[in-house]
Amino acid sequence: MTIQEDQEAIQHLFRVTCGLESMVLGETQILGQVRESFVHAQQCRTTGTFFNELFKEALTVAKHAQDVTQINDHPVSISYAAVKLIQDYFGPLENKSVVLIGAGEMGTLAQKHLLSSGVRRLTIVNRTKEKADWLAKQSQANSASLESLGEQMKQCDIVLLLPQHRAI
Repeated sequence: MTIQEDQEAIQHLFRVTCGLESMVLGETQILGQVRESFVHAQQCRTTGTFFNELFKEALTVAKHAQDVTQINDHPVSISYAAVKLIQDYFGPLENKSVVLIGAGEMGTLAQKHLLSSGVRRLTIVNRTKEKADWLAKQSQANSASLESLGEQMKQCDIVLLLPQHRAI
C-alpha cells in the first residue's frame, strides 16, 4: 500500500480518475468506480466541503479528458484487452473452448467480449457456483464449480482468469 499526502494525493486522484494509473491506459471503468464511491461517501455524509469539491473537480476533469482524447470512441477495459490479447495470440476464437474464471464485473464484461468473438464453448467457473450459474444463464454459456476447475481446464483451449476475490 502506498500512502500519499497533500499535493501528491490530489494528483494521484486525478490520474486515477482519468485512467492514467490503470493497467490499461485510459480504461474507462475506473471513472465509474470513483464516481460510485464518491456518491456512496456523500450518502454516508463522510465527504465534507473540501472532498465534495475535490471529487467533483476530479470527475469533471476526467470527463473532459475523455472528451478531448476521444477515448470513449474506442472503449477499453481490462476484460476487452485480455480478450484482444487472446485473439492476437490464438487467432480467431470460433473453434476455441474457453474457461472463464470469475463472474464479477470483469468476468461479466469478458463473457460478452468472448461471446461476440464467437468462441465455440464458454464455461464460467466462480468461487460461488450460484453466481457462475447466473452469469451463464445470461447467454449460451455453461457453468461449473470451482472444485471441477482441474477437469474443466483439461477440456479447454484457453483459460482466462479474472477473479474479483483475491483468495482464488
